[in-house]
Amino acid sequence: MRLKVLCCVFAICAVLSFAAVPLFAQNDGLTPTPEAGMPTDMSMYGEVRAVDTASGKFTVQYYDYDTDEEKTAEIEVSKETKYDGVSAFGDIKPNDWIDVIYAVIGGKFTAKSVIVEKEDMAEALPDEAYGAEMDMEGEY
Repeated sequence: MRLKVLCCVFAICAVLSFAAVPLFAQNDGLTPTPEAGMPTDMSMYGEVRAVDTASGKFTVQYYDYDTDEEKTAEIEVSKETKYDGVSAFGDIKPNDWIDVIYAVIGGKFTAKSVIVEKEDMAEALPDEAYGAEMDMEGEY
């Protein structure tokens, strides 16, 4: 009798533990799904790795602070996407640094705005442009 009760308790615990797995499962990071209560607009900052003008998509490599990892995401643009730093989607190039405001629509990242950073002129100019060369210690 005691063995039957123990087996029933074990069986009930096993069923409950398997039923609870989906409750504690985490998103694999491959399928964009906004969490309940999260804002619908999210932001991503990173480097453009590829641009597909035919499909209206680009790939961004970014740092995910939640997982402490470098990741990539494919972003779609639409007619409503606004641009700053470039005049159109076709002006975005690989190695550009961008800030994207996006929403998850139909399971895909869809850009609402894309801001392309322009390199600061002081950083773009070589040291010779300042009229002096730096020595080995980093001094002029």
